Order: sequence, then C-alpha cells, then structure tokens
Amino acid sequence: MNLNAYFNTLTLLIEAEEQLNLVDLTESDRRVLLALWVISNGGSDEVKVNYKKCVSLIQGRDVSKAQFYQTIRKAIEMKLIYRVGSSRAGRYKFVSDLIV
Repeated sequence: MNLNAYFNTLTLLIEAEEQLNLVDLTESDRRVLLALWVISNGGSDEVKVNYKKCVSLIQGRDVSKAQFYQTIRKAIEMKLIYRVGSSRAGRYKFVSDLIV
C-alpha cells in the first residue's frame, strides 16, 4: 500500500463518519466497536461480550476497562447497538439500519 491509497481510504472513512454522524467516536471507541462487530459476525448475531473477551481481539492496543464500558454506553446512546436482556447480562446487538 502506498500513501496515496492510505489517504484516499482515510478520506472515505472521514466522509462516512460525517454522513453517519459518528465523528465523536475516539480511536478506542472504534477499536472496541470493531471487536464487537467481529464477535457479532458482521453485526448479524447477538453478542455476549465482556472486557476480557473484547480486549483479546483489540490486539495489544491499550483500552482500559472503563473505556470499554464507556464505549458500550456511548454506542447505546448513539443507537449503534442495543442491550439484550438485563444491564448485567453483557449481551448486545447491532441495529440493523443506522438512522441519521
């Protein structure tokens, strides 16, 4: 990959974040949500996840336990995911369509 391809990809990502109103996501948020996306089979399955399981997929990037749960709360508030069952169950599902 060269720099041109990298910056073209970055431009597309920034435009998508703006269109989907996701500009407030931090780098840690993106990593946690990507891990949840992978665990949920591309958003199609309900996911039962905790901090330890999620961090194992983030691959050495430092995300604190507090940041993990803050991201979960933020994703629920942004209506990216919703909680399945009780608040202590740790089960979530991605929304099927993001309403912007």
